[in-house]
Amino acid sequence: HLSQCFPLPRQNSLFPLIDNFEMAMKQEQVSKELDTFNNLLTSVLEGLQVEEIGTVGENFDPSIHEAVEHSGEGDTQIVESILRKGYLFQGNLIRPAMVKVKSE
Repeated sequence: HLSQCFPLPRQNSLFPLIDNFEMAMKQEQVSKELDTFNNLLTSVLEGLQVEEIGTVGENFDPSIHEAVEHSGEGDTQIVESILRKGYLFQGNLIRPAMVKVKSE
């Protein structure tokens, strides 16, 4: 099983690579090769049981989100934007999602 081959510390070292690919994928023109490699990386993470967390519009949860900016007034805190995706490994948090939060 892949998750046994790559212990948790090794997965943490993949985050800079994942973050850089995400930035590259947001460019106006993405090469076919880059897109293919990004799809492969996503498949490998799924095989390792690494799940992305953090969705725009969901309620802010300090157990999985790291708020770096806050705006608005109100009691309900909503994730306004994702600055850096968070990840779970086999259901356990290995990196919180870095988010902007808006109160409503």
